[in-house]
Amino acid sequence: THVRLNHLEGVARVVPAAVGATPGEVTFYAAGTDGMSRIGEPNPHLSAAHSQITVPVVTLDAWCRENRVVPDCMLIDVEGFEGHVLN
Repeated sequence: THVRLNHLEGVARVVPAAVGATPGEVTFYAAGTDGMSRIGEPNPHLSAAHSQITVPVVTLDAWCRENRVVPDCMLIDVEGFEGHVLN
């Protein structure tokens, strides 16, 4: 929705996957749109209900190779999992 609202369809693409050090699957605990969702366990700071979603995990290297992407820069906002993403 945000990509469309900001007219970024030709620039940005939403990929329904998590990024990690190794490919696989993880349980994602979605808690609305406040950015406080997390992998592995529900966020203890939220009292709101959450839903569990199984999502694929991809590595940056493999995803970029498969999609022929050579990034110039990256913004990584993964709430403490930066090391996993960069590995």
